[in-house]
Amino acid sequence: LHEAGVQTVVASMGTALTEQQLRELGRFTSRITLCFDSDLAGQDASLRGMELAVKKRFGVQVLALPSGKDPADAPEDFMNQLENPDSYLLYRTRLELARATNRQQGFERVRAVLANVPDSPDRLEALRLAADVLDLPRETQATLVPVSQRGGEQSSGRVLETVERLERDALAGCIAHPSFVEELSKIDSDAFSDPQYRFLRDHLVGEAPLTEEVTSLLAELDARAAKEAIDETTTNQLLLQLEARSIKRHLDKAIEAEMPERASELRSQLSRVRDAIRKLG
Repeated sequence: LHEAGVQTVVASMGTALTEQQLRELGRFTSRITLCFDSDLAGQDASLRGMELAVKKRFGVQVLALPSGKDPADAPEDFMNQLENPDSYLLYRTRLELARATNRQQGFERVRAVLANVPDSPDRLEALRLAADVLDLPRETQATLVPVSQRGGEQSSGRVLETVERLERDALAGCIAHPSFVEELSKIDSDAFSDPQYRFLRDHLVGEAPLTEEVTSLLAELDARAAKEAIDETTTNQLLLQLEARSIKRHLDKAIEAEMPERASELRSQLSRVRDAIRKLG
């Protein structure tokens, strides 16, 4: 890179950035962009370097290169990429999501990263990434507010699990009581955040084929309905809760898009559904 004329770059001469190196860098700048190999060791090096630099109050950004690539492979292109690095929070969030083994673990990993970070454009960008990857409904995203804004209350960290339980039990009720499939058809597929439940919903209402995975899930949820004693009244309550959540999502989008007539219509629908929930107790 120096031979290519890029002078504001140094090599860490090791697998990670050290505290002594940061002290030296601090003599010249308060902002750094980290770029390590894209393999697991490089990711760990970036992570350690980021955490240490953030503690030292550096402004930290990260440039993630494609697998097997090195900055010296194409110095000119490297300089172009430097125009759009990831923020520390965005890179860290993307890394935690990639390493999670399931949605619940991904949610908890992201929550741990964002918990003590105050609101900022970088935090909002990281939150949007997590919401997109995990397909988080708005009410679940709201639980990822900084600790300083929670009024001292500590969330259980199982909010995502609660959302999945609602989706799972509503479908289990429809399997046990097929007369409710017509009500299920009135609820959009996107009301289900879990892809497997979304596909099962589509199958039950005749919009998706029977697959091996669906057959297995049908048997699993039918057994759950019996075990949890999900009766018709409970099934009705669960479907109404799911419908209310779906309407709330669309209402939020209508408000963001500044569509007052659509928002008013959705508010009326939401009020009707909530009244029905209250009547069922």
